[in-house]
Amino acid sequence: MLVAPLAHADSAFTATSGLPFATTSVWNTVIRSSPALMPNSASIVANVNSGEHTADLNDYAIPIYNATASSPTVSVTCTNTGWGTCPIPSTIHLPAGAIPNAGSDGVIEDIDWSTNPVTAYEFWQANKPAGGAISTAWGGTAVDVKTGTGIAAGGGTTGSATATNVSRLAGDIRMREISAGLIPHALEVASVFTCTGYFRYPAAKTDGPSTVANCIPEGARIQLDPSVNISSLPAGQKAIAKALQTYGAYVCDTANSPFALAFEGDPSLIGQSGQVPAVYSNAGLSWDYYDMNSIPWSSLRVLQQSNGAADTTAPATVTGVTATSTAANGATIAFNPSSDGQGSGVATYNLWRGDASYNNWVRVASGSATTLTDTTASPSTTYNYAVRAQDGVGNISLSSATVTVTTPSS
Repeated sequence: MLVAPLAHADSAFTATSGLPFATTSVWNTVIRSSPALMPNSASIVANVNSGEHTADLNDYAIPIYNATASSPTVSVTCTNTGWGTCPIPSTIHLPAGAIPNAGSDGVIEDIDWSTNPVTAYEFWQANKPAGGAISTAWGGTAVDVKTGTGIAAGGGTTGSATATNVSRLAGDIRMREISAGLIPHALEVASVFTCTGYFRYPAAKTDGPSTVANCIPEGARIQLDPSVNISSLPAGQKAIAKALQTYGAYVCDTANSPFALAFEGDPSLIGQSGQVPAVYSNAGLSWDYYDMNSIPWSSLRVLQQSNGAADTTAPATVTGVTATSTAANGATIAFNPSSDGQGSGVATYNLWRGDASYNNWVRVASGSATTLTDTTASPSTTYNYAVRAQDGVGNISLSSATVTVTTPSS
C-alpha cells in the first residue's frame, strides 16, 4: 500500500520546514500504483545491488546554507571556462563560514532567501571562499525553489551541480526528515553503473561511464516494491525505505559505489571526516557511508518513465545525417542527437546500409554515440545510409533521411 504524501503548500518551504519546488514537481509526486517497469529492470537492479548501498552522511553529504540580504556578498568564478558561461551569477550572497563538503565533488548548496523568487546556487568542486570570492569548477542555479520544477526542462535550473541538469536540492534527505521519521519526496541516488550516452527525463544529460549490459540511465526513477513489509526496519532505514516505496529515487549522478544516497550535511561537521550528525546516528545510521543493509534491496525496480506510465512513443526522427569520412570498407556517419521527451530515453542508434537502389537494407553498426562507423562494406560501391533511434523499451523511430556514399577502391 502506498503511503500518503505529506501535504504542503508551495509557499510553505522555508529555511526550517517544508519542501522545495512545486507540488507537481517530479520530486514531490507519488508513484502511481502498478507502474510500468523496464523490461530489464531485474538485470539493472542486479548491477545496482552488486555492492554496498551507502548513505553519504559527511564527506559527500550536501551542506545546505541559508543566505539572507545581510549575508556577505561574494564574487563567483567558474574555472571550467570551456563549458560555457558560468551558470551561477558573478555576485551572490553566501553565509560566512560556508565551505564545500570534503568529497571530490566539493559541493555547496546556497539558498538565497533575499531573492525574488527564492533562488538556490549549487556549486560543484568549489574551493573555500577567501577574500570575498569563491571559485568553482562548475555549478547551477535553481530559480524559484518554492514553485519551480527543479529540473532544466520546462524552466527551473540553469547548469547543474549534478551530471544531469537537475537540481539536487529536492532529493537530499534532510536532517529534519530523519528526525521526524518521514521523507516526503523522491530521493537522489548516484551509481557507478550510470550508462554512457544514455539518459532520460528528467535528466538533460549524463556523465555516465558504464558500458556494461544493463547499466542504469541517469534520470531513471527507481522504486522499492511497496508490497514489501518494512515495519521492522531500524528507524532511519525505515524512513528511507518508505520514501523509496512512495516516491522512489532519481539517478542524478555518478559515484564510486553501485548505490549512494544523498543526505544533508551538518555544516558544523563538514570537513571533519568520520563525524556523523547526531540525528543520523540516533536513527541507526551510525557512520559515514553507512551500508543500510536492512532495506530489502532485492525488491528495487526501475520504472519505464518518471510518471510510471508505459512508454509507447518512439524517439524523434534523427536529423542531420552526414558522411564525415569514407574508406574502402565503409564510412563514418554523423548525425544530430534524437530526443525522447519524457519517455524511457534514447538508448541506442542503429546505422542501416542499403544498396544504390535503396534496397537490401542491413544494420551495420549500433551505439549510443552520435557517430557510427560501417566497416563491412565493399570497395568501389555506392551505398545509402540511414539512422534510426531506439529507446529504452525498444520503440524505434522513423528512418532518417539517407546519405549516399561511394567507397573508394582502396
